[in-house]
Amino acid sequence: MRLGRGWRIVVGLLIGALIVANSLNIAADLVAVGVGMHLLHAGPTALWAVLAGVMIMVLLVSGSFSTIARVFKVLCAALLAYVAVLLFVKVPWVALIFNTVVPHIRFSRAYVGLLVGVHRTTI
Repeated sequence: MRLGRGWRIVVGLLIGALIVANSLNIAADLVAVGVGMHLLHAGPTALWAVLAGVMIMVLLVSGSFSTIARVFKVLCAALLAYVAVLLFVKVPWVALIFNTVVPHIRFSRAYVGLLVGVHRTTI
């Protein structure tokens, strides 16, 4: 099946928009890595964002899928630290459940930034 000229333009624009959206999403993820490292006082955000991008690119180009899968499994296992923290921190469960059900919206720069960061991947 061949598309007419108008539909080819539409498909081309949609593919271009998809490339731009994916590039921005990847850039946001790399900057998030940089910001996380900056919060740990490990150096500037831009350095860690570029370093993470280069490391992932090297893994993709030179490594095998099994190597990449192993690296990401180890990184995902680090997320179990969130569960371990529950063993050491006293959690006010009633307040936590209440604030989960009844959000407190503030119109500050920090709140809007956090809201955009949390919901970015759902857009």
